[in-house]
Amino acid sequence: MMRMMKLLYTVLLLIAICLMSACNDISSEQAVLDTAESLLDVHADSARSLLDSIRPQVEQKNVRRLTMRYRLLMASALNKTYGQLPSDTTFSEVVRYYDHHGNSNERMQAHYLLGCIYRDMGEAPQAIQCYQDATEYADTLRADCDYNTLFRIYAQMADVYGKQFLPVEALIAQQKTMHYAQKARNLYQYIHAYELTLNSYNMMGDTAMIVHVTNESHRLFMANGMPQHAANVYPSLIRLYLDRSEYEKAKPLMDEFEKESGLFDEDGNIMNPRRTNYYYSKGLYYMGVHRVDSAEYFFRKLLSSSVNDYASYKGLLSVYQARHNQDSIVKYANLCESGLENMLENTQMEATKQVSAMYNYNRVQNQVYKKEQEVRRIKTIICMSLLLACLIAVFVYIHIRKNRKRALAQINQLHTNYLEAMNEVDRAKADMAAMQADYTLYINKKESDIAELEQKVAQYQSQIDSLNSSEREEALLSSSPVETFRKYTYPQQPSPHKSDWLQLTRIVRQSLPAFYARVSQEQLLSPLQLRTCLLTRLKFTNSEISILLNITPQQVTNTKTAINEKLFGQKTATTLMANLKSL
Repeated sequence: MMRMMKLLYTVLLLIAICLMSACNDISSEQAVLDTAESLLDVHADSARSLLDSIRPQVEQKNVRRLTMRYRLLMASALNKTYGQLPSDTTFSEVVRYYDHHGNSNERMQAHYLLGCIYRDMGEAPQAIQCYQDATEYADTLRADCDYNTLFRIYAQMADVYGKQFLPVEALIAQQKTMHYAQKARNLYQYIHAYELTLNSYNMMGDTAMIVHVTNESHRLFMANGMPQHAANVYPSLIRLYLDRSEYEKAKPLMDEFEKESGLFDEDGNIMNPRRTNYYYSKGLYYMGVHRVDSAEYFFRKLLSSSVNDYASYKGLLSVYQARHNQDSIVKYANLCESGLENMLENTQMEATKQVSAMYNYNRVQNQVYKKEQEVRRIKTIICMSLLLACLIAVFVYIHIRKNRKRALAQINQLHTNYLEAMNEVDRAKADMAAMQADYTLYINKKESDIAELEQKVAQYQSQIDSLNSSEREEALLSSSPVETFRKYTYPQQPSPHKSDWLQLTRIVRQSLPAFYARVSQEQLLSPLQLRTCLLTRLKFTNSEISILLNITPQQVTNTKTAINEKLFGQKTATTLMANLKSL
C-alpha cells in the first residue's frame, strides 16, 4: 500500500513538472499549487516536497499572486510537518496581501499561520491575538467555510492558554475546537479535543468532571474502533484514584493503559520520554499497596529520565520515610525543597493574568476601533499610562539595584579597610621588633601608630558587627579573600599561599566569631580539618576543596565525616554544612 502511494505521488510530481515545462504562463504552477493544497491535510510531507520542487519556477516568474499563494501553502506545509516557519516580518507581507486580495478562508489561514509563527517564537500574546483575528475572518455562513483550519485555530488557542495556566479560557477554546471539528466531520479530533478538556479540569481541580470526561472519552474512542487512543485517556483518572488511595479502582485502569496504549515496550519501559511521568503514578500505587521496593524502582526510573526531578525526590522521600532511614530522609527532603523552589521560580501566575487581561483588552479595542475613531484617543492614553508605569517600574528597579550595589560596596570596603588595617598592624609590629634595641623613639612612634590602627580595627569591627546576619553572610561570600580562593580553583592555577590562608581565616573569624570560636577551640581539629571546615562553611564544593587542599575528593568526604563526628557526634558528611551553619 505504501509503495502504491509513493508511486502515485511520484506520478503527480512528474505530471506537475511536465505541465510546467510545457507552459510559459503561470497556469502550470497554479496546477501544482492546487495539487499541493489538496494533499496538505492528509499527506503534508508530499505537499511540502511538491512545493519544494517548484520553488525555482515561482521565483523566476516573480508573479505576486503566485508568489503569495506559494508562500502561504509552504508555511502551512512547514507547520504541519514541524518545519522551521518563516520569520514574522517575512510572513507579515503575506498577511497584508491576503487582507486586501484574499477570500475569508485565505485571510483566516494567513492570520492563523502568523499566530503559529509567534507561538514558535514564544510570543503568547501576539499568537493569541493572531488566532483571534483569524477566527473573526472565518465566514461560517458560507458553504465552503474551512472548518478544518478553524478547529485547529481554537486547538492552538487552547494549548497556549493551557501553558499560561488559564484553564477557563483554555476550556472555552477546547469546546470551540470540538464544535468545529464536528462541523468538519473529523471524528478523531472531536473526541481528542474533548479528551484535552481534562487538562483544564485538572488545573481547576474539578475531580467530578475528570471522572466523567475520562470515562466518556474512553467510551467514544472504543465505540469508534480506536482502543489505543481509548487507553491513553486514563493517566489523569489513575492519578486521581491514587491520590484518593482508591488503589482497587486504579489497578484495572493501569493494566489497560500499560497493555493497550502502545507506549510501552516488551520490558514495560515507556518509549516516549515525554510520558515518563507515569512512573510516578506507578510508584504511588506500589507505595499504597506497601510494596516499597517496587515503588523505589519506579521513582528511580523517573529520576533517570530527568523529566520531573521534584516528583522523583518526593517519591523517594516517601520510600525512606517508610523505611525510617533518617539520613536519606534529610537528603531527599532537601532535594524536594530545592526541586519545589525551581518549580515555583518557573511559575508566573500573576504575569499570565496580566497577559490574559491584555488579550481581552486588545480584542475589545480592535472591535470598537472599527466602529468609532474616538477609541484612538483612549488607546493613546492607556498606552502612555502603561509606558509611564513601565518607566516608573524600571526607575524603581534601577534605584533599588543601585542602592543594593552601593551598600554591598560599602560593606566590602569595610572588609578591605579592616584587612588593610590589620596588615598595617602586622607591619608596624614587625618594624618595632626589628628596631626596638636601637631606636627607642622610633618604637614609641610605632606604639602610637599601633594604638591608632587598633582603634581603627575596633571601629571597623563595630561597624561590621552592626550588620544583620544575611548582610554579613552575603558580604563574607563576596569578600576579597573568598574571591581569591575561588580563582585558585580555576584550571592551571597555583595553590593558595600561606598569606592567603591567613587572610581567609581572619575574615571568617571577624564575620563569624561564634563559628570560628567553636571550630578552633582547644585545637580539636587538625590543620587540614580546620581548613576543610572553613572552606565547607564558605560553600566551596568537594571538587573545589580537593583542588585547594591538593587532596582527592574521597579524602575530602572522609575529612568532612571526621569533622562532623568530632564537633557534632554525627558520623556522616552529608549534614556537616547544615550543622556548621547552625553555629
